[in-house]
Amino acid sequence: MRKGLLLVLLSVSLCCAANDAVRVVWSQNGVRMRPKKMEGVTLTAEGGYATIENSDTTKELQFILSGTCTDGGLSYMGSGKVTFLLSGLTLESKEGCPMDIKCGKRVAIKLKEKSSNELTDAPDTLHKAVVNCKGHISLSGAGALTINARGGHAIRTKEGVLLKRSLGKLDINATGDGCKGIRTKGDFVMHGGEVTIRTTGNYLAEDTTSDFPPMPFGMDDFDGFDDFYGYDDFGGFNDLIGFDDFYEDPDYYDEMEDSTNQQMPQPFPGGMMMPPGGPGDMFAEGMPDSLFMQRIQEFFGIDSMMMGPPDGGGGGPMRPSYKGTTKGIKAMGKIVVSGGVLEVNASTPGAEGLEGKQGVELSGGEVRVHAYDDAINANGKIIFSGAEVYAESARNDAIDSNGWGDGAITISDGHVEVFSGAGPPEEGFDCDQWAIVIEGGEAFSVGSGMGPWPSMPNERTATQPYLLFQNLRVNAGDELSVWEKDGEQVISVKSPVMNPLNHSLVTSPALKRGSTYVLKINGIEVQEKQL
Repeated sequence: MRKGLLLVLLSVSLCCAANDAVRVVWSQNGVRMRPKKMEGVTLTAEGGYATIENSDTTKELQFILSGTCTDGGLSYMGSGKVTFLLSGLTLESKEGCPMDIKCGKRVAIKLKEKSSNELTDAPDTLHKAVVNCKGHISLSGAGALTINARGGHAIRTKEGVLLKRSLGKLDINATGDGCKGIRTKGDFVMHGGEVTIRTTGNYLAEDTTSDFPPMPFGMDDFDGFDDFYGYDDFGGFNDLIGFDDFYEDPDYYDEMEDSTNQQMPQPFPGGMMMPPGGPGDMFAEGMPDSLFMQRIQEFFGIDSMMMGPPDGGGGGPMRPSYKGTTKGIKAMGKIVVSGGVLEVNASTPGAEGLEGKQGVELSGGEVRVHAYDDAINANGKIIFSGAEVYAESARNDAIDSNGWGDGAITISDGHVEVFSGAGPPEEGFDCDQWAIVIEGGEAFSVGSGMGPWPSMPNERTATQPYLLFQNLRVNAGDELSVWEKDGEQVISVKSPVMNPLNHSLVTSPALKRGSTYVLKINGIEVQEKQL
């Protein structure tokens, strides 16, 4: 009896909730809203464009959105929490964006179970995003949503983005120049869902205004330090930087409120000293038969380290500085993934995969990133603690942490494969020579480094054994595997990139101190290491 009563009450509650919702239905003839009147709410429509103003902050409103329209949109203004249920909605805007939500509270976007939904913005640049929100967005529901960003970002929020475990499929196509798949001033947190982000737009500009030569070895340019290149007194730069224009990307400080969340550039550990001969021969010292220079010159087709690859990618000091590049996800806070499947493809020059200004934490789920520039980048720590991660960069670091101190990159669990095809000095794992912390999990890197040494752990920061295989040529399609000598295979990867001077950092719970291991490339033993 009690169970039946509960079911009746639940049914009545759901019925009332549905009846209290505002239904917004689009067609090619325009948009209709039911009910037409609601206390504290103003509903207006012009053609396919609906405007809703809510002055009632005491209750949460729900809007059920459905229908098809190729010239429409929704503008919402309110001060309270709001929920939008997408129930078979296909909405394209000829001007502006399909969903402009001026609400500083929580905005829930739910996908009706088994529903298919699609949002497309106008190709102009007069708006900021397909889904533009003043507050923070949560996405849930076992439906599917496709977002086509032609003029602005796909999703943009002034606070955070939360993808709940119940989320079905989210497919983002960002084709506009400078567009981001997801751009948030808070954290991006993903607990579930199947998310695919593709960016194919170009960068907005290329920096050609600097009065100074480019920084050596592909590092970003900055103004200042007139004697950095040592025409009279060569010798690197001070530990404490303190210059204003280190970050030249205008998107870094693209709006004033961003500056409250930024970490200032960190001092370089111990300073960076250049050799008397200048940066051109920095890495050749100690390499047998100038192996480094031979491979780099062959890889880039150049006669001097003072030139970059022919296509202007990474791996050389003449790499161009791009402005307003596309990115899969850019969060001014942290990027946190604990579940679901996230795949990002950012293939155009300068494009990055994931950028979490305050850090990246991957504790679960599956994350796959293919990028032209950094695949995963952060100003804070990058922590791998349980996710299955695949990160590939064509022309820069696969994993790049600009965090401060040992543990800027930490591996404690999960399975991590990273690949950089840029050549020196770009790395598989790059944390500016701070010690990597290894406490567990599996990891295999393909990348170069600052000369013969990439970023790596030390005896104090590695509680789990690791191996470093150095100075190896790797071709795209090569299979790299580590075996216990005269024993079983420990781990293997297939490299999607070519690297002329590869250093591979390998760790696994299966490694044992005191044992000997060999690295095989396509089944042929090329190097042996003893733990």
